[in-house]
Amino acid sequence: MSTFFKNPSNPLRSIAARRNIFFVLFFLLGIGVGFGQINVQFSQATGSDAEANGGNLPELIVSGGVLGADTSVTVTDAGTGTATSGTDYAFTSPQVVVIPAADYTSPSNLPITGLSITDDSEVEPDEDIVFSLSTSDGTLTLGPQTTTTYTINNDDSVTVEFSQATGSAAENVGNNLPTLFVTG
Repeated sequence: MSTFFKNPSNPLRSIAARRNIFFVLFFLLGIGVGFGQINVQFSQATGSDAEANGGNLPELIVSGGVLGADTSVTVTDAGTGTATSGTDYAFTSPQVVVIPAADYTSPSNLPITGLSITDDSEVEPDEDIVFSLSTSDGTLTLGPQTTTTYTINNDDSVTVEFSQATGSAAENVGNNLPTLFVTG
């Protein structure tokens, strides 16, 4: 080590040099601003959209500092919702989502890869999907929103109509009866 640190002639240069070394170490180790408190959580507690749109899907929010190396979190379908995987939506559970190395001092939203809603023509009640979030290493800290429920709003319908508003015939003839049309 140089004499710069052993016997500094200018104490201000020594302090500045130490600060620079600490900053570089924090950045390289992924500690960054907030001393390693990079937070990840779901973007919403609940969300929904019409089945045909499949939008407003939950995302991950990453915030709190500089992440020096890629890391990942796991999103799991809790299996407690009323929607059926493979029929109502596509998602492979558990799904590992890579959080790329970046500056997250301003919160950033990341999509949950592999999640999509299936638009069908079946008339059914609204259905839910429940997801949970976990992390396997100590690089990320889970925020308060570690579960989310997404509702698939049914947008299919059935229409029932009569062929005519009124009809009449003699009782013993039975003709001129209205026809019932069902579509959808």
